[in-house]
Amino acid sequence: RDPEPCPDIRAAFLRGLDPRRCPLLHDPAHSMLGAQQRRWLFSRLPANAEVPWTILGNQSLMQPATVTLREVPQVFTDGWDGYFGERNALLEVLSRDEVRNPVVVSGDVHAFYANALMRDDADPGRGVVASEFVCGAVTSPVPSPRFVARVQQEHPAVRYTHTDRRGYLRLDIDARRMRATFVGMSTIREPVARSEELARFEIANGTAGPVRVG
Repeated sequence: RDPEPCPDIRAAFLRGLDPRRCPLLHDPAHSMLGAQQRRWLFSRLPANAEVPWTILGNQSLMQPATVTLREVPQVFTDGWDGYFGERNALLEVLSRDEVRNPVVVSGDVHAFYANALMRDDADPGRGVVASEFVCGAVTSPVPSPRFVARVQQEHPAVRYTHTDRRGYLRLDIDARRMRATFVGMSTIREPVARSEELARFEIANGTAGPVRVG
């Protein structure tokens, strides 16, 4: 992985930066994956056309989460938002016909998300490429609900967020559909806790983008 871009202009506030001041963000050669892993992944994804689902385990939120703070757009470069160019290249690969039903399963951001990934998040007309489910924290602190709500407000592709509860993600998969269930726990401070279904989404084989069903 290449270092986070433009450290000299990152703001002290949440380590964000104005993307208009950092051309390196858009350079597809600036890599989150690293050159060796990128070559392997980009070659393997289209090589499994016979399987009904393409599930990509991913270390951090892939959905763009640029927000406007104090009237200035801000990106937070620790995750995929620091690697616009390579993310777009990966989404182009996921959009190929031979990549069947791509679903990205992510973590890291301590909140639940269900996202409809697009090649151009600012242009919904380009269509949905893949689905993304992001698991919340198990015990870690949660992000600011106001910040996560702002992400959802500014990005219509974000179809669900939840920050109040810790928990886990359960996937039930067969050839016809994938069902994703976000599960929250009643407490993390006691050895025994109740689990509760927070939301449930489905993706039908042959479609892209999660649909809420519960």
